[in-house]
Amino acid sequence: MIDTQKYWYALRVTYQREMKVKGYFDDLGVETFIPMQTVERVVSGRKRKAIVPAIHNLIFVRIEPPQIKHIKQSTALPICYIMNPESKSPVTIDERQMHDFITVCNSRIRSLQWETMSAAELKSGDRMEITEGMFCGVRGVMVRRNGRGRFVVSIEVAAVSISIPAKSVKKISEEIPA
Repeated sequence: MIDTQKYWYALRVTYQREMKVKGYFDDLGVETFIPMQTVERVVSGRKRKAIVPAIHNLIFVRIEPPQIKHIKQSTALPICYIMNPESKSPVTIDERQMHDFITVCNSRIRSLQWETMSAAELKSGDRMEITEGMFCGVRGVMVRRNGRGRFVVSIEVAAVSISIPAKSVKKISEEIPA
């Protein structure tokens, strides 16, 4: 039986060609996501703002398994699966986790901190849900870094953290999918 359900795949792209690969998938009508950030660069002695990938060489693609397999076999795109070392299968991200990750990433707030890490590194904290404001309903984990609390939204291959006031979160008992 052919699996026609769409999954979010984490793909590694070589030589910082994320936008080229995104364009290819966009032309096919495939949903993609690249976390972006604004940085200041000096060009010809002047400061310029540029929007660039926050995590280089990483793209997320929501696609059916047979379609991504066909693309990998039939094109010269510089992509490879990010593999789960335990299951030896391509990393796929749960819809809810990906939605929460995209919501926080697209906020463009300045206090975002980008990290590439495993979700396993974050399991020691309490599971939380934001109860008010622009991230209401987003679920993640509270961690302490440098003595300060941070709300972390993680997926298997990356994480993004933000400062959230304690009054804006509540502890939940529901497991966050790994």
